[in-house]
Amino acid sequence: MTGIAGYVRTALKVGWVSLAILTTLMACIEGLAFGYYFVRRSLSGEDQVAAYVKTQVSKMPRDGYPNPADQTWFGAYWKEFNDSTYASVDWASYSNYHRRPFQGKYINVDHNGRRATWNQDLNDAPGSIRLALFGGSTIWGTGARDEFTIPSYISKMLAEKYPHRFGVVNYGQDRYVSTQEVITLLREIQMDRIPDIVVFYDGYNDAFAALQAGAAGIPMNEDTRMREFNILHPSRNRDFYLEVLSRTSTFQLIRGLRAGLWPEAVVDSLQDTNNEALALDVVKVYYGNLDFVSALAKKFGMVARFYWQPSVYTKTQHTEPEKFIIRGSEYFAGFYRRVQEAMKQTNSTPGRANFRDISDVLDGYDKTAFIDNHNVTELANEVIARKIVADLKDALEQPASRESVAHTSRANADR
Repeated sequence: MTGIAGYVRTALKVGWVSLAILTTLMACIEGLAFGYYFVRRSLSGEDQVAAYVKTQVSKMPRDGYPNPADQTWFGAYWKEFNDSTYASVDWASYSNYHRRPFQGKYINVDHNGRRATWNQDLNDAPGSIRLALFGGSTIWGTGARDEFTIPSYISKMLAEKYPHRFGVVNYGQDRYVSTQEVITLLREIQMDRIPDIVVFYDGYNDAFAALQAGAAGIPMNEDTRMREFNILHPSRNRDFYLEVLSRTSTFQLIRGLRAGLWPEAVVDSLQDTNNEALALDVVKVYYGNLDFVSALAKKFGMVARFYWQPSVYTKTQHTEPEKFIIRGSEYFAGFYRRVQEAMKQTNSTPGRANFRDISDVLDGYDKTAFIDNHNVTELANEVIARKIVADLKDALEQPASRESVAHTSRANADR
């Protein structure tokens, strides 16, 4: 027995020593990898945020803003954008997420995750009209200060013609697709915050998310949420530990070395999917959302309008910076044009008089309008806002009474 006990003690000692050596070795490798990235960042003279800000500032067309001579705010704006966007979102039931409250000089977000919009004080007299705009980053206003987003320009134009009458709310959120916007409106209705006029401004995100997921109607980056779902449950212990390991400097270093030594061929996703069918599905889902919101509008007395947005791919004449954007995203350009064609082919269904294709609204704009594939400059926002306000003229001058329409709908339903 004494001999067996001795063997066990020896085995345990060997095991502990081996474990200690392995742990020490892993800690040393992690320390070296961390030091490598730290030194590399130090030698570059810039941290990641500073590098991001510098890159974004370089994309800003100097003639795309109200005061071309004043570029001093560009860097501060993109710093605020980074601080208010990346890792700065809260969970939102059904629609997935919205921004956290944020206060800055150029970007402000309230406790409901809505970006600040220029608004004139409303009169206390009854008859004030609430206009809600839904969309992705283009409505939120990426690349624009609070007072120069599409919703803010719309509010300013309405204030000029209808003083103290309209209140405009910006419901835009980065990467939202039309289905998420519809759900956001539905939640507002459930909480008895029913707008008088709802405007949906979409196109790019619905197409991009579909190509990314290989299926229409899917939110953007859905694979990330699937990977994170229920990650703390015991049944996903393996996934949890793998996720932790993937965040280490050692893993990043190994991945970087592997990519450098054995680069993988980039496969064009357009070759792996039936893009004609997928493009049609994108339009089918979009029009399904349009029809659903139209039914809600009829039920609750809202005026609903839908605008298919311009993108760098739909502009007929491009500046050199815009051509550079297209060259950098050729894999998506072809698919987006397929979606555009599918939308035009199926836009003949009766009863969709509240849909407008305004993808050509920037065709006569001779300056650089786009800072990326779909987000535009402040001056281009003004052009788009003016188009929307002009189209809304009938709804603005003769707004529907929510109560009377809802009463009529209930009466028809009782027949």
